[in-house]
Amino acid sequence: MPVYHKYGMQLLFRGPLQRELLTTNAIRNFFARETLRLGKAFNEPKSRKHIQAFIKIYQINLNELLEPNIQRYFTFNEFFYRKLKVDARPIDNRDDPCTLVSAADCRLILFDSISEATRIWIKGHQFSLEHLFEDEILAKEFENGSIAVFRLSPADYHRFHSPISGKIGEHMKTITGTYYTVNPIAIREQLDVLTRNQRTMITIESNYFEKVAFVAIGALFVGSVNFTVKPHQSIEKGDELGYFAYGGSTIVIVFRAGMIKWDDDLQHNSKNSMETLVRMGEHIGQRTSEEERQQYLLDSSKDSNKNGTVTQLLCFFPNMSNLNNFKV
Repeated sequence: MPVYHKYGMQLLFRGPLQRELLTTNAIRNFFARETLRLGKAFNEPKSRKHIQAFIKIYQINLNELLEPNIQRYFTFNEFFYRKLKVDARPIDNRDDPCTLVSAADCRLILFDSISEATRIWIKGHQFSLEHLFEDEILAKEFENGSIAVFRLSPADYHRFHSPISGKIGEHMKTITGTYYTVNPIAIREQLDVLTRNQRTMITIESNYFEKVAFVAIGALFVGSVNFTVKPHQSIEKGDELGYFAYGGSTIVIVFRAGMIKWDDDLQHNSKNSMETLVRMGEHIGQRTSEEERQQYLLDSSKDSNKNGTVTQLLCFFPNMSNLNNFKV
C-alpha cells in the first residue's frame, strides 16, 4: 500500500470524530459517487494505459496468467480481474470432501466463533450475523458459527473460488450499502465496515458441511461484485464463484457452529490478531467429526450458561465490591 494511502486511511478512519463523519449521508454519498466514477473509468478503453505501471508496481507474475499478452486486455478492469492458468493455483486435496481451501489469494484471519472474532478482530458496534446477512432466520442457523475473513489487496488475483464442493443455494442476495475500506485500520475501529458496505451473499449446500454462507463485500472504490455461478449449480472445491472489479475487497465465510477445525498455524496467528498470507486453493481447515462437533456444542452451551449466571450476578450486585462478600 502506498504510504500516502496508509496515512490517509489512518486520518480518515481513526478517532471518534472521524467515525462520526464517516456515518453522515454526505460522506457515504461521496464514496458511492467515487466508486461509480472509478468503476466506469476503469472500464473505458483508455484505462488500459495504467496496466503496465500496475504490473511494475505490484510485480505481477505474467507467467501465471491464462492470457499473458497484456495487449489483449482492452481495459484496466479486464486485467484487474484476470484469469490464471489452471496449474497456477493447485487445489489441495481436491477429492477429499472433508477438507476446505482458501477462497482467494488474500490475507486470512479466522475464528472458531463470532464472539471470538468480535473480541479479537472485528470491532464494529453493530457487527452481528443478522446485520451481515440482513436475514434474522439465516443468522440463527449460523449462531456462534465459525468465521473466516479473506482480505484482498490490489495486487492480488481477484477471482474468488469455492472452499468446498456442493451446490449453490436457491437465491443470491445483494445488500445495498456504502464503500468503506476493508483495511484492518477500518475493520479494527468502532465502525461497522463489514455490515455497512455493499455486499452480495450466497449459500453453498454441502453433504459434509451442511450450509455455508459466502459473502463478497465491496470496499473503498470498488463498485462491482460479480458472481459467475447460478442458483442450484453444482460446484467442486476450487471452482470459480465470481470476481471483484478494481480495488481491494473482502470475503466473509461463515460455517455452522462446531463444524470446522482450522489449521493450527492459521488459528495461532489469528488468536494473536495476525492475518496470514495464503493463496487460493491452499488447505485452511477440515470438517470435524460428528463426535467432536457435539462435544463443541455441549461445551459452548456450558460456557453460555456460565456467562448468563455471571451476568445475572453482576445485575444483582451493581457494585462490584459486593462480590467479595458473596459466598458460593
